Amino acid sequence: MAIISCPSCNDNISSKAKTCSNCNFDLINNRSVSGLTDEQIASKNTLARIKRKYSLQMQATGSLVVFLLGVLLWYVGGREVNNIMDALKVGMIAVGSAWYLLTRVRLVAFKRQ
Repeated sequence: MAIISCPSCNDNISSKAKTCSNCNFDLINNRSVSGLTDEQIASKNTLARIKRKYSLQMQATGSLVVFLLGVLLWYVGGREVNNIMDALKVGMIAVGSAWYLLTRVRLVAFKRQ
């Protein structure tokens, strides 16, 4: 028994399995249980990939907004850290930059798949 990847969802399954336990793809007839053809499944997977890339890009944009808002507030309100609002500004800068870097790493990893 070997481990293969499902042609529909790329999940690891047994080579002796008749259907994928994740997406119910019929491995014997090379069709999904819902009746989708290989072309329809490929189209569905492509659409899911586009949505995932868009989601990651929107997260990167959101992190930049948080970072830039923190920088703007810090610049306008003074650069010292004296009270809780000043700490919040510095926190926004730190969270925005960390979030952006993490999202960029996730985007690079996503593109390499």
